[in-house]
Amino acid sequence: MRQIFARRLRAERDARAITQKQICERTGLGQPFISNVERGKITISLDNAGKVAAALGLPLYKLLEPCGHGRGG
Repeated sequence: MRQIFARRLRAERDARAITQKQICERTGLGQPFISNVERGKITISLDNAGKVAAALGLPLYKLLEPCGHGRGG
C-alpha cells in the first residue's frame, strides 16, 4: 500500500504540475517528509494522507488506487 500511495502521489502531483514545496505549503508538512513518502521510504498516517489528498483536490481513495487505474496511470 505504501508503494501504491507513493507512485500515485507522484503521478497526481506531476499531472497537476504541483511541486513538493506547494504540497508542503498546503498541508503544513515538511518537504523531506513529502519526499520520503513519494519515494516509499516511510508510511504516512491517514490524517496526513488526507491532507495531501485535499492539497491535490482529490478524495483520499484516489491515492490508494494502483497506477494504471484512472488518472496518472
